[in-house]
Amino acid sequence: MVALIGLLTIYTVTKGKTLNKETLAYLMESPPRRFFVTQGSAFITRISMARRDLYQGDVHDYQLIKRETFQAIYPNTNDRGAAPTMFLGDMHVRYGMVLTCIGYIGFLVFSLPFIKGVDNMPERKLHIWWSLFIYFFLLGVAEVSYTSSLRILLALFNLMFLVAVPYFRIANANK
Repeated sequence: MVALIGLLTIYTVTKGKTLNKETLAYLMESPPRRFFVTQGSAFITRISMARRDLYQGDVHDYQLIKRETFQAIYPNTNDRGAAPTMFLGDMHVRYGMVLTCIGYIGFLVFSLPFIKGVDNMPERKLHIWWSLFIYFFLLGVAEVSYTSSLRILLALFNLMFLVAVPYFRIANANK
C-alpha cells in the first residue's frame, strides 16, 4: 500500500497536479484505462496514420501525436484527450520502422537481463517483482518525453536499488 501511495504521489508531482478529490479520482482511473483500453488501439492507429501521412504539423512535438491520434480514435468527440501507447508508437511516427525496430531490439537487450536476474533469484521477493512490473507498466503507457523518462528512470533506479541492497556490506557500529 505504501508503494502504491508513493507511486501515485510521484505520478501526481510529475504531472504537475495538485492533490485534491478530482486528482485522486483521475489517479485511480487513468493508469488502468491507459494500459488496458487505449494502449493497443493507439499503437495501431499511430502506425496507420503515419503510413498514410495524416499527422498535421511537427511530429517531434509529442503532444501533437497524442492529440491527433486521440481525434482519429474518437472522431466525433470535441473533448481534448490523449491516446497513450508504448514509446515505440511515437518512435515509429517520428523515425520510421527501421529505427523503431532497432530501438525495440535495444530495449530487449537492456531489459532482458533485469527480467532474467529477477526470475533467477532464489527467493520470490514480491517487492522486487512489483518494481519490475511498475517499470514495464510505465514503459507501456509512456511517450517519448522528459516527464515520462523521469518516471521510467525512477522506477529503474528503484529496481536496481532493491536488487543491489542485499549485497551492500554495512559496517557494524559496535566495533
